Amino acid sequence: GYKVHNFWDEGAIFPRGRPGAFWWEGPDGSRILVYYQGGYGVWTPGSYEEVMEELPGMLEELEGRGYPFDAVRFAYNGGDNHSPDGRCSIIAREWNERWAYPKLIVGTNSMFFRHIEGCGAELPVVRGELPDTDYVVGAISSARETGINRITHSALPAAEALAAVGWALGDRYPEGELKRAWEDLILFDEHTWGMAWPAGRRQDWNWSDKSKHAYRAAALAESILIRSAERIARRIKAEGEHIVVFNPLSFRRTDVVRLEGVGIEGPFRIVDPETGRTLPHQISHIDRPQLPRPYAADRYALGQVYRRGLRDLLFVAPDLPPMGYKAFRIVRGRSSEPEGSLRAEGNLIENEFYRVEVDPSTGAVTSIFDKELGRELVDGEGRWGVNRLIVRETRTGRIETLEEVELEEGERGPVRASLIVKGRCRGCPQVVQEIALYEGIKRVELCNLILKDSTPFLELFFAFQFGVESPAFRFEGSCSVIEPIRDQLPGSNTDYYAVQRWADVSNGEIGVAFSPLEPHLVELGDLYPGYVSQAHHGVPWIDYGHEFLREMPGKAHIYSFALVSNFRTNFRPSQHGELLFRYSISSHEGGDLRRARELGQAFHSPPIPVPIEDADGDLPPAGSFLEIEPPDLLLLTLKRAEDGRGLILRLMEAEGREVRAVVRMPLFEVSGAFKTNLAEEDLEPIPVRDGEIAFEVGPFEIVTIRALIAGRSLSSPRRSGACPKG
Repeated sequence: GYKVHNFWDEGAIFPRGRPGAFWWEGPDGSRILVYYQGGYGVWTPGSYEEVMEELPGMLEELEGRGYPFDAVRFAYNGGDNHSPDGRCSIIAREWNERWAYPKLIVGTNSMFFRHIEGCGAELPVVRGELPDTDYVVGAISSARETGINRITHSALPAAEALAAVGWALGDRYPEGELKRAWEDLILFDEHTWGMAWPAGRRQDWNWSDKSKHAYRAAALAESILIRSAERIARRIKAEGEHIVVFNPLSFRRTDVVRLEGVGIEGPFRIVDPETGRTLPHQISHIDRPQLPRPYAADRYALGQVYRRGLRDLLFVAPDLPPMGYKAFRIVRGRSSEPEGSLRAEGNLIENEFYRVEVDPSTGAVTSIFDKELGRELVDGEGRWGVNRLIVRETRTGRIETLEEVELEEGERGPVRASLIVKGRCRGCPQVVQEIALYEGIKRVELCNLILKDSTPFLELFFAFQFGVESPAFRFEGSCSVIEPIRDQLPGSNTDYYAVQRWADVSNGEIGVAFSPLEPHLVELGDLYPGYVSQAHHGVPWIDYGHEFLREMPGKAHIYSFALVSNFRTNFRPSQHGELLFRYSISSHEGGDLRRARELGQAFHSPPIPVPIEDADGDLPPAGSFLEIEPPDLLLLTLKRAEDGRGLILRLMEAEGREVRAVVRMPLFEVSGAFKTNLAEEDLEPIPVRDGEIAFEVGPFEIVTIRALIAGRSLSSPRRSGACPKG
């Protein structure tokens, strides 16, 4: 009784019907051949007689509508989750003994694709994203573990990079631990491990088995990251007490440092070694178990025994070198610190960049005024404001928001000031939200702690209704930048999109950058009914089967789709517990995406502080292990080569233009460089002149480089037979 959507508009992509094929062209211009049959592409005749009865008519139908190939592919396995069936070989042998044509060939997908590529058929070229309707939503039926794994997606590359730097300096490379962590990360990302009947003891076992991969990947990433940073820090020449702050990103940044469980007693100063300037600092206390910070309740409980567990040190570290570090000196004794710009009073907080107001009756942020641009960022005509929790009932579409709202002062210090909102809502008996600003940092931080009960058929959103006229949305996809509708296949899903680290809404004059940490789904422009296919959803949504958009609605509104429980197979039909959802917002002039990229990367990869004392190494007090130009080149990977021959760097051009890349490694002696393929097979040498590796990168191209480090090589070269096209 309701419409079921296909992946796309099949009439536009396959005017001759299916099966069909097309070339999918990526942002960098390379192409992949796609063959689509619908469903699982299965045909499972049980005997020669069934083939004789069915095959001639099937081939006649294909020929009648102009099927372009002389071969057709079918999977012979009975359907979803079926094991291989050896009858296909027996049937094919009997058929081929009787008939010269057509032949039945038992083979692989690779064999089939090689054959049809050689047919010379002219195929359409299709470009764009294919936003999924099901599995991206299924992931938030386990919102806690999915959020943990999302954070690990940034923490693990940072850990791998520091481990590679440590190896280049002479330390052991944690190859086995990194392999285990990557396997766990990817296994949790696998689309679903849920049972067909996702309830009961077997489902508990099943879910426990999957969720352990998210927890173990996170723990391994943290362990490798901290251990690698500590080993590098001990190589620095630093007398007395210091905090070494590592920047795992490829651009210079000024950012907030949080050192958890600080044990420094008595008055002290933090001094920038480059300028000699005393930096403002603040001790942030875990003063309650329900604080919107990771593991606050556990830390609060342990802090009743170990008091240092309640104390975090905050300071803003200026000019952190790209993929590098800076050692900040701790000087004992009191000092006067200059008065900063942070203010907190009543329902208002402000710093030098923003003035933020919260409605005491709803808990929503109703104003974010950008002092630099002289612009209000919140849509004054919007119903929900910013960071407003919305709970929607799946069956009825009824919406509820916070009740019994209380607003109180959070932190107020020279580095961080915040307001705390407390309340409750249907399905969420306890909600604590914190809105924070930092001294000298142009961003608004929003942290939401939700205690979810076991009520099913509830959807949790956070509203971000920005006031940008004639808005255009763009967001970071998988190694891509996506503009909704324009950059997606015709007829595909527009209800929600899976965002990596950032989204941006701008109009050429002003833009707002938005970074979600734990949640990945966003609805852009409006709050849509939702669509999950009949294969997975529980009860149908209100207005299920509605038409997808052909143009955006013209509002600069973003809704973070944080949690859902409405599944009948594969995914969890209910979830409960304490959940943390964090966001960061900044603003900028024009439509340049650099601010959005840097916000997203910085929020997902915070600086890494390591306290040291009397380190007698040979590294300078500040330095960069890797510098990359121009700034629109993104560093995707820094790792030790699989064969031990130097370091592997993987870069992506992010602005859609051809650039000349320059890579420097100031603290290493680079003895040679090669361009490689993804398998790290050398393709061609790259000259190294005055310590610089320079090469061309095409629009949106991903390039892999091997940098040979003097004195660090474990084996002989791996070479590719030929340079692959694309």
